[in-house]
Amino acid sequence: MRLVGIFIGASILGCCGLLTGCSSAKVQSTQDAPSLELPPPISTPRKSNRRPKPQKSPAKPPDPIQNEPPAARAPSAPIQSANGQVVSVNAALKFIVIDYSLFKVPSPGIRVNLYRQSQKVGEARLTGPAMDTVIAADLIAGEARVGDEVRGN
Repeated sequence: MRLVGIFIGASILGCCGLLTGCSSAKVQSTQDAPSLELPPPISTPRKSNRRPKPQKSPAKPPDPIQNEPPAARAPSAPIQSANGQVVSVNAALKFIVIDYSLFKVPSPGIRVNLYRQSQKVGEARLTGPAMDTVIAADLIAGEARVGDEVRGN
């Protein structure tokens, strides 16, 4: 019991010594410290109520397209009709099947021309039924082969 009391007493004295040792450090007062001089404040210019003058833009050359009459202007892009390709031919019944995989399938009843190597070889009328990108057509004039190009009138 006596050892426990000594241990507790030594611990208390050690803690007090630490606390007093920390508090015994000299703290400089503001009177002893050297004075620091601050630089003078930076003055900012006052904002004026005047609006800045707009700068003149360089003169633009006249647009030649604006000066031309509307009839003289050429269209900017050619109008492209739906192009298809013959994928099946039934010569006995005179009908063909046309694939419009890159274009919207035209509606039934439209007449189309058939071309082979840029030469017109026949005419057809779209009859239907249309399924996805293919449609059936009746061969009206000429002949058709698989691979022929189909263009609208």
